[in-house]
Amino acid sequence: MPNTLITGQFLRTGEYLTAADGSCFIVIQRDGNLCLYEGGSPSQQGRYLWSSLAKAEPEGDYFAIMQGDGNFVVYQGTPERQGRCIWATYALAGGGRFVAVVEPGGNFTVSIGTAADRGRLLWAARHRLRVLTYNTHLIEGSNIEVGAWWADKKPVVFHDEPRHAQIVSKVLASGADVVALQEVWSADRMNRFRDDLHSVYPHYIRGTNGPVTKAGSGIILVSKHPITDWNFVEFKDPHDSEDKHACKGLLCATIELGEVKLRVGMTHAWTDAGGTECTNIRDLIHQTMSDSNLPGVLMGDFNIHRMGEPAKFKKLTELMAAVGASDSWTAVHGPDADAASATDDQVNNTLDQFFSPDRDTPAPDCIDYIYLRNTKSHVLRPISAEVPRTWRESTGDRNPKWYWVHPGNVGGQPSGAVFGDKMCVVVRKADDAKLMVAVFNKADKRWVHQTIKQNNVEVTTDGSPGVVWFNHRLHLFFRQGHQVYKMESEDGLTWTNKDSQGSGFQTSGGVTPVVFRNTLYVFVRDPTGKSVFFHVWSNRWSDRQRVHIDTKRDIAAAVLDDKLCVVCRDGDSPGDTGGVMWAVLDAADKWSCGHIGNTVASGSPGITVHDRQFKVFYRERDGGGIFACASRTGKDGWYDLPFTHHATTDEVCPMVWEDRLMLFYSFVHKSHLIYAPRALAHGYYPGQVDLDASDHYPYQVDFVWSPNR
Repeated sequence: MPNTLITGQFLRTGEYLTAADGSCFIVIQRDGNLCLYEGGSPSQQGRYLWSSLAKAEPEGDYFAIMQGDGNFVVYQGTPERQGRCIWATYALAGGGRFVAVVEPGGNFTVSIGTAADRGRLLWAARHRLRVLTYNTHLIEGSNIEVGAWWADKKPVVFHDEPRHAQIVSKVLASGADVVALQEVWSADRMNRFRDDLHSVYPHYIRGTNGPVTKAGSGIILVSKHPITDWNFVEFKDPHDSEDKHACKGLLCATIELGEVKLRVGMTHAWTDAGGTECTNIRDLIHQTMSDSNLPGVLMGDFNIHRMGEPAKFKKLTELMAAVGASDSWTAVHGPDADAASATDDQVNNTLDQFFSPDRDTPAPDCIDYIYLRNTKSHVLRPISAEVPRTWRESTGDRNPKWYWVHPGNVGGQPSGAVFGDKMCVVVRKADDAKLMVAVFNKADKRWVHQTIKQNNVEVTTDGSPGVVWFNHRLHLFFRQGHQVYKMESEDGLTWTNKDSQGSGFQTSGGVTPVVFRNTLYVFVRDPTGKSVFFHVWSNRWSDRQRVHIDTKRDIAAAVLDDKLCVVCRDGDSPGDTGGVMWAVLDAADKWSCGHIGNTVASGSPGITVHDRQFKVFYRERDGGGIFACASRTGKDGWYDLPFTHHATTDEVCPMVWEDRLMLFYSFVHKSHLIYAPRALAHGYYPGQVDLDASDHYPYQVDFVWSPNR
């Protein structure tokens, strides 16, 4: 009897296929069940191995067909009089050339290709295994001491507890047989995973705790099948300072799958994977594949970028190929589907967006891998390779504190402008007074950060800069000494040379531009005092005009219809209240001035317009919390808005992006381990997001094993 069906071929009731070695056969029975048995034919039927149906259909005519869409289907009736569908593999693919095979060793599979030239596996009845690797980014107690650390006002919160629960729930529902978890950075958290997953994964091993001065290895392996012969090996002498804070290493073991043993190795490699020679991966292969007779799976966070590090990925491929291991993603999707393999994705992953502030937003890339290794006795063939992107913890209305931290730091008030589908934020850096720009492009959802240069020399400023979109260009104002300068740009990245605005245009503080009545207004401070003045552009700059409010801090301004509202902190001397002052220029070109009730700020306030109201954000008097108030006129009717749940070390710059309020501000990190002191941060107000369960996406592979005959 044949052992295959190609596209268009079928089995009628009672017909069967037999494996090439006569070890098993598959038959379509009169009860509609497609059944796999040991033996060479129904007359030699041995042990039952597999069936398509849990419950038999009424006896009658049925047929099974290999369709041209890759689906292997059992129908009621005959090929001439087809009835309803009874069962199907639902493994669809293009191409129209498919083959269903009864294989030696007791399996029934569907593949792309022909009987003589089988390609990628689409489906298998038996000997299937699903493996999952996932970097959880669970940092024990991780309000992480980042930012202002006043009670309930910590500006970076990773939501460890709800994310832990979400990860447990998703793993239990994943259908995975073997799960490798990384970045579970405490012994307590490791033990909780063991307990929470035990009902489905009774077999559990993990790496070391680590000394008191370091985090542990952070790696766990759980399995539905027994685990034997395991050991953990710590990597020695990490190259990267970040890796010195943990006991990274590899964990390898043998998984008992009935008559078959499978070697499994997992790792969370160093940030550089052990250099250009990928020594971490060499260690993983050596420790896992010491028994050359066992097939194997090598998986985890390799910290090698598939697209971004072609030389290192090539070395990874060479090392794996030398021991007969192949990349599951490439085997399933082909060499041209790299982009879809991305597990490291700051562009779209809500947790990843602020966790890695030490570099500009990179393009999505893959750093998590699952390799399958064949031996002379067994072949491992992947059916599917998937990167699930819906493992999110819905924060709902629990007022989450959601932030992204940018590279660089802040000295004074940030300033920003929206132009088209882009956003530009400019700050004075606290450490070296250089002008830094952050530009967000909605088209690719990426931030680009850079210092502003003139003739390849970085430009510095002695006060807070101000930027505004006017006449189809960005206009950036800043001061050097007391003199005000301007630079222009169309994209926020390429700027004209600085241009002095004249001897009459000077300031002792920051510079704040705003467009009012299609005219450019720029607010400054008296170069020898604290009075607030402004200049107006009309073919040339007007003489400075006084606003009748005083401050020694930065100034903010916003426009609503025919009203221009300026706000600042009142005074900066012993005995001053620090109240927030407003000044409104109305349609009659008259200024009115006053205080916003009893509002007191310890930093310069920021103002914007949202929901047809002026909204002011400021740092509270006795702490770091950012508070807010609003008014429709800018003069009266001020009322308090709900607490932002953000905290800052100083000034606040609110902006409106796609009708959502964003706050840009600085905060300080106590240890400076991850973020710069007075780092630039932003967050939404109110902050409601669906938080990704980790800064990585999970990666899972389904594969089958069969004797290598």
